[in-house]
Amino acid sequence: MKSILAAATAALAFAASTPAAAATLVLFSNFDGISTPLLSSQGYDNVATADGWTGGQFGIEIQNGVAGNAYSAFNLVELDTTTNSSMFVNLVAGHYTVSYYYSPRINQGAATNGIDLSIGATQLDSVTGNGGGSTVWQLRTVDFVTTGGALTFAATGNADGVGGYLDSITISEVPEPATWGLMIAGFAMTGFAARRRGQRNVAG
Repeated sequence: MKSILAAATAALAFAASTPAAAATLVLFSNFDGISTPLLSSQGYDNVATADGWTGGQFGIEIQNGVAGNAYSAFNLVELDTTTNSSMFVNLVAGHYTVSYYYSPRINQGAATNGIDLSIGATQLDSVTGNGGGSTVWQLRTVDFVTTGGALTFAATGNADGVGGYLDSITISEVPEPATWGLMIAGFAMTGFAARRRGQRNVAG
C-alpha cells in the first residue's frame, strides 16, 4: 500500500512540475478545399459554411487572391461580405489554444480591417491594421479556458463590404496537468498490482 501511495504522490508531483502534454487538434481550417463556380469566375463567393465554420447572418466570404494573396495556398476569408460578417464554431468545456493568421485587406485603413475573436460573450483578441499594397500576414495566438460556447470571429469597424483577412486557423485542446497526474498515478497502481499478482503466482 505504501508503494502505491508513493507512486501516486510522485506522479502528481511530477505532473504539477511538468508543462502540459501535447495539445489535441480540434480543427484546422485553411479554406483551400472550397471551390464554387463564383469563386472560380470572379475570385470570391459568399458561403453559409466553410471548413468547419458556420457563417453568421451575412455568411462567410471566401477569396482566392482577387485582392491579396492567401497565407496558405489559394483561399482566404474576408470578414466583411456586404456588411460586417462573422463565423463561429461551437466548443465544449475545456482548455484551448487558438492560433490564426491575420492580414489587413490591401489598400484599406485600420477603420475597416478590424476583427475580434470571442468565446461566448468574452472577448479573447482584437486586431486591425492599415493595409498596404500586398497582404502582410501575422500569426496570433490565444489561450483560454471555457465552460463551452461559440468561438466567433467577427468583423468590426466600418461595415463597407471590405474587411480584414483570416487564414490557417488552428484550434487545439490542451490537457490539464492534474488530469495527466491522475492518469500516471493510475498506471503506477495498475503496474504495482500486476507485479504483486506475478509475485503471488511465483510463490504459489
